[in-house]
Amino acid sequence: MDQVQKIATTVLYEGYLLWPYRRSALKNRQRWTFGGGYPRAFSEANRDSDPWRMQTQCLVTGSAPVVSISVRFLHVVERQVVRANPDGSLTDVDELRVGDERYLTWAEATERTIDVGRICLAHGAEPLSISIVIDAGHTDERLPGPGGAVAGVLRRSWQALRGEIVVRVEQLQARDGLFRLTVLITNTAAWDGEDRET
Repeated sequence: MDQVQKIATTVLYEGYLLWPYRRSALKNRQRWTFGGGYPRAFSEANRDSDPWRMQTQCLVTGSAPVVSISVRFLHVVERQVVRANPDGSLTDVDELRVGDERYLTWAEATERTIDVGRICLAHGAEPLSISIVIDAGHTDERLPGPGGAVAGVLRRSWQALRGEIVVRVEQLQARDGLFRLTVLITNTAAWDGEDRET
């Protein structure tokens, strides 16, 4: 199972870690391009160019197979660099140098996991529905200057996320113990009309 987890992690982070460091690169203007799930209203307004749902189907054999299901995804986090001014006020900036370090305002991500749990496929006739509920929030990371005083702050914020996971099981061949497992994930979050690049 460890090898499967490594492959899943590689796929999960493909569109996040392999980008070059230059924000000016054309493809960095739409960083989240692989496997994204967007609000339904956004997807429909853009003629389904970006999906609002995704589905995985597997065939499973066995007399009473049990599977563990968890959904892992990256949640976009906006990192805003904030400069501490001599008068104690704070100013949002695009970049900040503190000693030898350079901090940039940029989009990051945090990994989220929703555990559906273990399911015995032989007993899974009714669809199982799990809600995804992540509230909006933010964290502040202080950036101490060379003398110890706070030179700035990295403010990381994320929007609320709502979604649904639906698990369906169909027994295809009772004698041979063949089941079709379907996991459907939908993004039900509200969309405020912003473009995906903003």
